[in-house]
Amino acid sequence: YKIEEIGETFSKDLTTYKVMILGLSGVGKTTISFQIIKKKYKECSPTISLDLANYQIKVNDKKIQIQFWDACGNEDFAENTPNLFKNTSIAILVYSITDRKSFEDIEKWLHILRDKTMGYQTILIGNKSDLEMERMVQKTEGEKCLKDYNFNYFFETSGKTGFNVNKLLNQIAIILYEKEEKKEKENEDDKKINIVREDISGKKNISKKKNCC
Repeated sequence: YKIEEIGETFSKDLTTYKVMILGLSGVGKTTISFQIIKKKYKECSPTISLDLANYQIKVNDKKIQIQFWDACGNEDFAENTPNLFKNTSIAILVYSITDRKSFEDIEKWLHILRDKTMGYQTILIGNKSDLEMERMVQKTEGEKCLKDYNFNYFFETSGKTGFNVNKLLNQIAIILYEKEEKKEKENEDDKKINIVREDISGKKNISKKKNCC
């Protein structure tokens, strides 16, 4: 895949794909999204409710429009906010490698997600890899979680240094590009089916007219 970042912009002519970023407060969800969009680190306060950011990336010859939804780390907010997860294409579940509870709570976030929506792919992120000396969750545990809970992908990242954040963005772009390609193919197949139906219907009408004469 040839991937080129366009940047923080929005177009009404493009399909917007929703990417949810979930996890306990303090795991670094906002620093990850800030690294994706601004390419730098910013010390962030905990998200109070919800932050949105639009971003475009080009994969091969196709522009992909992403809307990142950075949700606060309150499970009650997630449970009780109507339509929060509606039309989610990708859900990114984040824990901190320095916070055991944030890792153990991944199952709760998955339960909320699977109860609220469908048709999405999941990415598991172990953030704060720059704090290796404070590590409480081993990488092998993240890899096991990937398999046990059927995540599509797993990365360890650092919202501070930017480690693996570009790799994460590229994976998001590829997932959405393939989704767009599939949608276009389905639309083309539907058009072909409709053309065949119209053709058959037209032939039947001609046949009926001949029988009547």
